[in-house]
Amino acid sequence: MYRTLERLGERKSIVLDQFQRWISQQSLVDPTQFVDFSSSYFEGTKCPLGELGYSRDNQPGKLQIAFGISVGLNNIPTMLTIQKGNVQDKKHMQMLIRLCSSVLPEGSLLVFDCGGNTQDNKRRIRDLKFHYLTLKAKKKGPYRNEITIYHARKESQVSFVSGNRVYSCVKYRDGEEVRYIFFCDDLACDQLTKKARKLEKDLEKGKVLTKKVERGKDLGQYITPEGLDHRPWSSPEDHWRYPQPLCNRS
Repeated sequence: MYRTLERLGERKSIVLDQFQRWISQQSLVDPTQFVDFSSSYFEGTKCPLGELGYSRDNQPGKLQIAFGISVGLNNIPTMLTIQKGNVQDKKHMQMLIRLCSSVLPEGSLLVFDCGGNTQDNKRRIRDLKFHYLTLKAKKKGPYRNEITIYHARKESQVSFVSGNRVYSCVKYRDGEEVRYIFFCDDLACDQLTKKARKLEKDLEKGKVLTKKVERGKDLGQYITPEGLDHRPWSSPEDHWRYPQPLCNRS
């Protein structure tokens, strides 16, 4: 099996080209394509494509490769790209877009998440006379604006049922883009419930830490701007004199 995989890998360009020609001749290329990216890690260190990067497998210390795939609404794959493990989705998306013109018919729709959502990628898609449907990145500023627009256009809201849930949607044009804002009461309640549970757990953890501080116990090691801090805190007032833990979110 491994020898067969090795031979296929050495001839992947030819195999993919022949496969794409065949599905085109058989009219199996669906005009609606779903694009996604993932990665797989190696136990070894010899793969020339292996690089350290964002690990979806929770193996940040191991080399990995990144791959992108496009599958039609008819569940037939059309495109595959393999890149080094440190290639980000937005750059990987550019490489996959280059393949679109040789495989997809004009007017096709590319559906992808916020990882590939950049102005440059969307411009490239439109230059090829394709369309796109993508997710907006979760940032407070843009989302706050969309929420304001959603509430301001209640008269144009449309409701529908999907997966036993009721959704409402507002559609509007912003420049050359058409935007859709969706809201679901059930999902909103689920999110609020999860946040409430997390807050309760944090409060319980905080109570335990407070008791340890009051008894002068060592709280263990914490990452601070000055490095690891593992000093025992003798009183709650001492806590505020020490640097707070440093947290970066990406």
